[in-house]
Amino acid sequence: MSIEHVGFISVQGLCAKPILVIILFSAKRDKYASCEKTLAKNTWKYVQNYTDAKS
Repeated sequence: MSIEHVGFISVQGLCAKPILVIILFSAKRDKYASCEKTLAKNTWKYVQNYTDAKS
């Protein structure tokens, strides 16, 4: 299991970048599901197919 930081999504006019983009890698699907639930409990939001609002 590993978590890789792949970037930020910035919002023009804000001094902070409130969205952190990560990719979760797991050789076993059950471990992935477990980690996804743990992240959700800690206020992380899972977005599978993100598209920019300006797209």
